[in-house]
Amino acid sequence: MIAWWSVSAQAQVDPACADAAAEAAPDWYVDDRHQQDLLLDLRSLATTLSPLHAPIPDEPSHGSLAIELALVPPPSCQRRLVDDRTRTQALGLPVVLPRPRGTYTFPALGRFRVYGGAAYLPPITLGGARSVVASGELGVGLEGNGGQQVALRYHWTLLKTIADLTGPGAADQAEIPEFYSGSTLGVDAMVGWRVKGLVPYLSLGVTDASTFLYVGEQGVVTNNGSPYLGPAGSLGLQGTYRHLVAAGELYAAPGGFDPAEAQLYTGRMRVGVTF
Repeated sequence: MIAWWSVSAQAQVDPACADAAAEAAPDWYVDDRHQQDLLLDLRSLATTLSPLHAPIPDEPSHGSLAIELALVPPPSCQRRLVDDRTRTQALGLPVVLPRPRGTYTFPALGRFRVYGGAAYLPPITLGGARSVVASGELGVGLEGNGGQQVALRYHWTLLKTIADLTGPGAADQAEIPEFYSGSTLGVDAMVGWRVKGLVPYLSLGVTDASTFLYVGEQGVVTNNGSPYLGPAGSLGLQGTYRHLVAAGELYAAPGGFDPAEAQLYTGRMRVGVTF
């Protein structure tokens, strides 16, 4: 059986990465398997449902509907090089990933607030790939008299993509779509402070990623040998004005702070209305 990372000697490099491919491998480079695993992880981490809201997102018995815009930083050429650095892979995601998103906070239980949320991107073609993203969250928070907020939050996401992610094995070979499936789940602890209509917040937690890739060119199923399981955190600000709500945050999944591991540093925002 052909090894899942093996391809023909005529594999293709993105012309924009030709100089990087000609250079020596960086110090953090391990091997093809780690390169593949890193790219598998990055696809899922880029779609995690980070908080993007205050520890308690809405007033009791109220909710919001919004559009989220998440930056998806393109991996460097050195990250994309696989197969003895003779081929580049694509991430299969647009630079900005949009998705509708909503939250609802249930009636108050004393000072406790229970809420839920969901986000969904239908199967549409973005960035040359057809993707569907479905996410959800559940949380419970406590609000103090002075506007202090603390919460625990559980979240999950499922991403499915159909695209030519690994690229052709030879210059005259037609594109053969691959099927990628990735899921993330995690738990966050959040703190925030309501100051009139603004709530700055901090979230720290742990996120797990599981991935699956079917390589159409070789008919091979590839599982991730080193899936991401590590810290994730957000620093953000939510603001409301009448029936408008907006939030922005810096989001990080730094792994073990080892350059050879999957890492994501990005920004996200959402704008919507409350009800």
